[in-house]
Amino acid sequence: MSVYSTTSFHHGISSGPVKTLHWPAITLALCCIYLSCCTVTFADPLLLAAKNGNEDAQRAYAWQQLRDITQLDSKGMPVFTHWISELQTFSTNPENLSAPAFPGAPATTDGDRNPSGHGRHGGPLINFMHFNPAAWQHIRSHRLYDEKRLDALAQSANKRAIAIPAFPQAAKVLMTAWWPVRKEGGSPMPVWEPDGAHRHTGSNSYLNWQRVIAIKTAAEQHFDRVSFAGRVTQNPDAAELTSLFYLPVDSGLANRIMADPGFAQATHIAIGRPLQSGDYLALVGVHLMSKALPRGIWSTFWWQDEAPVDNPPRENVVSTPWNQYRMDTTFDTLIPAEKDASPNICFNPWFDATFPDSGEGNGLKANCMSCHLRASFPREEPLRITRGEPDILRDPAFGAGHVTTGMIWSIANTSRRGTTDD
Repeated sequence: MSVYSTTSFHHGISSGPVKTLHWPAITLALCCIYLSCCTVTFADPLLLAAKNGNEDAQRAYAWQQLRDITQLDSKGMPVFTHWISELQTFSTNPENLSAPAFPGAPATTDGDRNPSGHGRHGGPLINFMHFNPAAWQHIRSHRLYDEKRLDALAQSANKRAIAIPAFPQAAKVLMTAWWPVRKEGGSPMPVWEPDGAHRHTGSNSYLNWQRVIAIKTAAEQHFDRVSFAGRVTQNPDAAELTSLFYLPVDSGLANRIMADPGFAQATHIAIGRPLQSGDYLALVGVHLMSKALPRGIWSTFWWQDEAPVDNPPRENVVSTPWNQYRMDTTFDTLIPAEKDASPNICFNPWFDATFPDSGEGNGLKANCMSCHLRASFPREEPLRITRGEPDILRDPAFGAGHVTTGMIWSIANTSRRGTTDD
């Protein structure tokens, strides 16, 4: 049953006694969540794909999205590398509005992000946020970077959370995760194995992944062993750096990475020393959120050295190295349902597998949309895995004194930055 029908709201809040529910209030609250994202103004085949749980159509759209954002500019760089950084998007300091080159800089330190985010329960990640012009313009024009502005909105939410202005359908937000690679090659890199032995309740951080390969910076290189996270892999499989999208590291980028405590820790875990000019950052994970539908369309990608043939074939949609990335996508919190009839699952091993079970499954049971529906200001702790529709009656993220932030955690994190317009 689709969340785009009124009757599906029952499934989203079934944790409480049905007879006591006040349906007009619930319907109004859920409508506010919808309107906080964007408005669909035409009969959209994407809406039908969501409503019908058409997985083939959804996956085809996700690959198309990847193709679109990886089109090359005149210098041979993907167009998403021209998107606007988190620091530029949320800073009120004029000096930060002309931020360094891609991937830019985070608006909060990793120490601020990781206590409740993707690095809390395992190894830290080098990750950045990127906003396309439509998303950036919306945030800046509505002052959604300003803590005082959001606080004023929150104070006006007397009974239930209210929503920020709806994002335009053209808005897109990207989160990227990067793995440091030594210039001399031979860097270890853990690789997620979908059918491997995983923890069903605890964290499946990359520190625990069983398979570790070596990354070659030259085709002729061979490595007898690699060491990672206290383990030694003899005669490891190897992959060339060119099988990933990667960035050469200059002194400026190396200094920015090492200035962030979490990023510095991630670098030492990966290569055993500080990042240096001449090293590389390899793209291992991508979260892409498009506002083409009211609740967004969530597509997530991660690199795999043994990428399987997909349906539809990715080779017909994206070119090297993007055809080396696996993909999952979700248009809905519930459908298409899993084989056990539980709500839809969509997760990225780099971003989500790290989360332990907090009552509704660990990160292997996550759904991007279910998580991001909880994004609200002030941010509720802790960030946790939720399944299906949100419990809007019990979850304080939807209660009085809160503003739902269009399913974007970066806006919910504004209080951690202390950004205000004076």
